[in-house]
Amino acid sequence: MGLRRLAGSIAGKVAIAALRRVGRAATTAPGRVVLGLDPDFIGSVTGDARRVRTAVTGTNGKTTTAALMESCMRASGWSVVRNSSGANMLPGIASALVERVTAAGRIDVDAVVAEVDEATVPGLVRAMAVDVFVVTNFFRDQLDRYGEMDRTVAYVRRGLENFGGSTCLNADDPLVADLAPSVKADSTVFFGIDPLVDDDEGTDVELAAGVDTQFCPRCGGRFVYTHRVYGHLGDYHCPDCGWSRPRRHVVGRELPGKGTGVALEISFARGESIEVNLAIPGIYNAYNAVAAAAGAHASGVGLDDIRVGLEGFSGAFGRMEVLDIGGRELVLALSKNPVGFDQILGAVVSDDEAAAVVLGINDGHADGRDISWLWDVDFEMLCKRPDIRVSCAGSRAEDMAVRLKYGGIPAEGLRVEGDLASSVDAALEGVVEGRRVYALLTYTALLQLRSGLQRRGLVREMWRG
Repeated sequence: MGLRRLAGSIAGKVAIAALRRVGRAATTAPGRVVLGLDPDFIGSVTGDARRVRTAVTGTNGKTTTAALMESCMRASGWSVVRNSSGANMLPGIASALVERVTAAGRIDVDAVVAEVDEATVPGLVRAMAVDVFVVTNFFRDQLDRYGEMDRTVAYVRRGLENFGGSTCLNADDPLVADLAPSVKADSTVFFGIDPLVDDDEGTDVELAAGVDTQFCPRCGGRFVYTHRVYGHLGDYHCPDCGWSRPRRHVVGRELPGKGTGVALEISFARGESIEVNLAIPGIYNAYNAVAAAAGAHASGVGLDDIRVGLEGFSGAFGRMEVLDIGGRELVLALSKNPVGFDQILGAVVSDDEAAAVVLGINDGHADGRDISWLWDVDFEMLCKRPDIRVSCAGSRAEDMAVRLKYGGIPAEGLRVEGDLASSVDAALEGVVEGRRVYALLTYTALLQLRSGLQRRGLVREMWRG
């Protein structure tokens, strides 16, 4: 071990201790310190992992997918390090690693699970010898920061062009599936979902105008779908060039289930299958679970342990994270783009125990300054549940209220205020024990609210897991 690595390890641990002492989470700054002293820290430290180094990227679901993969690996008895705070650029990954470094400057783990921002994929591939790379999906997200989706896809493609491990790609997303020809991988595993009910099965499905992609990335022809799960995810083909959804190796088939979770049968290429009852709701979380199953299986985790890991998972930081507040449940859900917001709203509307919703909208740099995307979210579905009280909070609470007005949400009874904590407190006050309040939050709003709850002793620090 070199002196740079040792110096970076010591300095990073000092930075973590100092930041924690003053109540800060220490999710990124220690990594900047480490990488300033040892630019090769991530690669050299992760080389100590005894079994596998994995990475997860994509617009939606990467935090939950990475956490599900970790849960599967732990069910197999492996020790795992993951950047669980969601800080998913290189300094965030380095911060998570340096916290686990021993006095000898090494990490004593079986596996590394790195959640990585799409634009950071080329840098991570250069920095770390990844064995398994999972790509979840591509949707429009923070256009003022990252531009159109083709730019986001290009970042990931450029990184995977130099990647030599195994890739797990969402076959139901044509933008993800189209990465395969340019990936220099040892093997490629395609995964996808078959929903429980699909009235459009076997017919041509016309895509709505707001769907993120409608055209074949290979020839520009318009896709035809025989069924669609949500957004542009489904069974597609291009009548102009003949390209269609690849054959899937890992397939999740939704089963009738009880409660707010999702029941799945997950089938693998060799004809094996497992049945899983997820505790987390929504078809989007079914995709996360199947992505995690594909990634864990490619990493060497057995099917029984994958089932145990998926079923034992109750939610990642701020991703349908359930908190008990005096016998009432507060569910924190990061909501940062139209497709993701729609899926979360669908889960809220279908939850019989949902009593109130707080929409916390900020426009900080990490959220994206442009909030016009709110007009692409289907807030109209809240009209189906007039019994759910709705309130708006955050720095753009008034803008959110205007959007709800045009969506047909009655103005009377709609609470609008900038302070997130006050809005959530008011929502909880009117809820009887056993019912749920959902807080749907942009990124900085999520951090603000959770930090406030932490100061009041209602939640653990996020770095404690």
